[in-house]
Amino acid sequence: MPEFSLKSLIGYELECERIYIEVLAHFGNQNLTAKALGVSQFTVHTWLKSGGRISLSKAEKLEQITGGRFHPSDFSHLK
Repeated sequence: MPEFSLKSLIGYELECERIYIEVLAHFGNQNLTAKALGVSQFTVHTWLKSGGRISLSKAEKLEQITGGRFHPSDFSHLK
């Protein structure tokens, strides 16, 4: 997997868990991530900010649409 940074994906740095950066990189940007998961771009942006967290139902949807690439247990608050 190529190296990437949050800054390269959204244009600036934020503090967040690496898994959120990987999800964003998988889809390419916040808008595409939001569309794939059926949430707003603002919701995805909050996941990238310290304290924002994906819900269990969205993590399960993420697992489904990525064929298991991501799993709810990848997110520390869902372990």
